Amino acid sequence: LSSLLMLVLVYIFAAFIRNMQLMSWTKFELYQVLATAVVVLFSTMAIVIGMCHFDMTFLGAGDIRGNRYIDNTGQKMSMYGIVDKYFDDMRDVGRTLFLYLMYVVKQINFMAKVMWLSSPLGVGSSESPLESLSQLNNMLFIMVSGFVVSYLLLHLQMRMIEYLAIAVLYYLYPFGIFFRAFEPTRTFGGTLIGLSLAFMLFYPILIVFNDFIVWKSIDLTLTGAELRAALDTAKQPGNELNPDLATS
Repeated sequence: LSSLLMLVLVYIFAAFIRNMQLMSWTKFELYQVLATAVVVLFSTMAIVIGMCHFDMTFLGAGDIRGNRYIDNTGQKMSMYGIVDKYFDDMRDVGRTLFLYLMYVVKQINFMAKVMWLSSPLGVGSSESPLESLSQLNNMLFIMVSGFVVSYLLLHLQMRMIEYLAIAVLYYLYPFGIFFRAFEPTRTFGGTLIGLSLAFMLFYPILIVFNDFIVWKSIDLTLTGAELRAALDTAKQPGNELNPDLATS
């Protein structure tokens, strides 16, 4: 509105002094302000509708065990609801898997250091029959290191979603509208609006597709309920490989 008021005043001044070149420039800028209003209208609708009403249930429509993108009340899950569920599931699976891997590394490291001593008169020999397991332990350690990096990247994505929800709605998108309304900063403002749409719509959609790919590949071997039952069994206090033993 401030830009529009300034352009109207410039147009009145150009018409008063009969400067056709300035009037043409002002008309072009008025069209740009109108285009900015249209962009703001459609981008706002895209963000609001995309966050709350974008239907992703078509991805799970062919699953005979039911659509996993419909909640327990029968309502369609929003895009961000699916993203939250994906991160919660992956964090749960990752934490349990990491604890079990660390337990296996600990046990193999213990067995590799077992020694058989024989020195009846102070002179004898010592044997380490399981020393070769240390090579396997090195391989597991490398695997755990790679897994930790993936687990940290998962948490980084979770923080990114939380950051973007605040940064885009309160800073990037409003400043993009502001800078788009003025000629010197129009390109920069359009870039901010484009980044806002990409971060608030396309980035979460990619995570939803990632969720679909991960769980679809798991469903080829076992159902989600079976995986959940396996995770619950792994966390039972009476289980020999429970997380408390893994962290001790």
